[in-house]
Amino acid sequence: MIQAFVLFALFAASDPVKTEEQEFSAVVEGRKIEPEQAIRAFDNDEASHVPGSMGDPFHVVTALPGVSATFSLLPVPAIRGSSPAGTGFLLDGMRVPMLFHLLAGPAVVHPRFIDSVTVYPGGFSTRYGGYIGGIIDGKTRDIEKKKLLIDAQADSTSSSLYVSTQLPRNVRIAASGRYGYPGVFLRLFEPGSSYSYYDYQVRVEGELRNQRWSLSLLGAGDKLQRSQKIGVSSFVDVQFHRLLLKHAWEITPRLRQESQMIFSFDRAQSDPQGKGTSSFGTEARILWMWQMLSWIDVEAGIQGFGRSSRDERVLGASSGGFFEEVPIDDPKVGLGSVGAFVEATLVPLKGLRVTPGARVDAYFSGDTQKVSADGRLRAWYCAWGKQQCLLAVKASTGTFHQPPRLLVAVPGLDFLALNRGLLQSFQNSAGIEARLPGDFLFELQGYYNRMDPLGYEPRLAVTLGSSQIPPTPNAALHGRSYGAEVLLRSMGLKRAFGWVGYTWSKSERSSGDSWYPYDFDRRHQVTLVAGVRLPRDWRFSMRGMYQSGVPVDTERGRSTSRAPGFVRFDVRVDKTFVWRDFNIDFYLDVANVTLSREVGGLAGTEGFRYIFPSLGIKVLL
Repeated sequence: MIQAFVLFALFAASDPVKTEEQEFSAVVEGRKIEPEQAIRAFDNDEASHVPGSMGDPFHVVTALPGVSATFSLLPVPAIRGSSPAGTGFLLDGMRVPMLFHLLAGPAVVHPRFIDSVTVYPGGFSTRYGGYIGGIIDGKTRDIEKKKLLIDAQADSTSSSLYVSTQLPRNVRIAASGRYGYPGVFLRLFEPGSSYSYYDYQVRVEGELRNQRWSLSLLGAGDKLQRSQKIGVSSFVDVQFHRLLLKHAWEITPRLRQESQMIFSFDRAQSDPQGKGTSSFGTEARILWMWQMLSWIDVEAGIQGFGRSSRDERVLGASSGGFFEEVPIDDPKVGLGSVGAFVEATLVPLKGLRVTPGARVDAYFSGDTQKVSADGRLRAWYCAWGKQQCLLAVKASTGTFHQPPRLLVAVPGLDFLALNRGLLQSFQNSAGIEARLPGDFLFELQGYYNRMDPLGYEPRLAVTLGSSQIPPTPNAALHGRSYGAEVLLRSMGLKRAFGWVGYTWSKSERSSGDSWYPYDFDRRHQVTLVAGVRLPRDWRFSMRGMYQSGVPVDTERGRSTSRAPGFVRFDVRVDKTFVWRDFNIDFYLDVANVTLSREVGGLAGTEGFRYIFPSLGIKVLL
């Protein structure tokens, strides 16, 4: 497999013909070995051409080492053995209640707004609070400085339109809208089902001397009815809306300030008669970055969040049993949190960077208050290389806290019964990164995470011979996960991209003296992704994936057997035409071309066999 990558690079190193779309692709973060722990960043152009992603850059996260898919048609990743509820989905640091649409849907943000997607599988900065697993953070790009830019796209599951323009006084505005109609395909597998979604974004931004500002309005909604085969409620209608104000100010050449103000409205409904919850919230954050000395950089910030609910009947018997017995706080009381953090990046020796940090958070819900304090430490050392670091050693350790959350994020339900306490994890990792000939990057990393206590964690392991998902909560009080991750990735090829990843991991839970496998524990995962630009503006990419089966219950007891492993192959073909001022891209993206059956976890014991084709056209002016 590695030999194929080397041969592949001989053709890939030559310059491709530059098209209008490539001109606006973002600069990849992490092209050099950076002094950050376990950061994996991908630019828009690379990530959106990963097969099976349907052109959405956020879907690249499921093709990375350490990320386990709970079900390949549901964008609910479990990172390094933690619950999916332990992963934070962010957009420019703003928490998003649902980053993806349901089923195999795209992210709720138009790809044109996305600059890069960064995955922190562990050991992340103290600027991120409220999660004990990993962080997926999307960074938006500046609006193009063009008189007019139009990006229209239509395929077999959705249609979208993006428009941007530049106004006088260096002010720019962009707007997008998308409507999805995947229910047409869903009815082929389950007659009587229906599913549709939408999302929108409007953004205005500008500069004034040493200050930058932006005003964004974004939102999304999904409506799904009857989809019992894949473990989703019989009726789901969710939506969220955000108004975001951002301001960046370079106070002095050594001191910068970034601030955000967010107003939110969420609604979740699990009953066709209208029973559900509506919530209103406000969030604020201020971040300071100070270069204290030539070898000391300090970053500090404060943030606060508050929410009030109008009703809270989204869960219960009407949800088809999936969320029964889930404890929630009294809807008539407000809930929220406040937090503060500080960390310093020190360079005491050439090639050595050490980043200690601390964070404090307070959560409240009615008369219940909980406080957490976290300490974290990251270290990076360049062991070999002068002009460019060719071999680096890195390590991290730290504590992380979060309130109890649902397994699958639901808008308006930020956390569950706070009186059950906060969840905590103690994360440790160490590894190396090496720059190899041919502009490849090799990464080897091991980790050990202790989750204690877990408090509340829904249990979804299925019983062998039954297609029902038991709704009984997991009484686990402790958890642990450990494993090793290997990644070989091309970093500078002009005509190609790709990587090979392997993960060996073990995730366990305990409610007493004995340990048993976690419901989404997968011992082995292998991923191969490769894409190449061909002559005459053709582009081909493929992804192969294998993941071992998840635990299942048998008559012998809890998690005493495993579901079969799952093999999936995806392919994507693009053909670009340039006509006058138009770039026209025809593409075919097919997920699971082999019609493999996925069994276990959210797919149930009977399994789910599918193929997901997307044939579309994209026009760029």
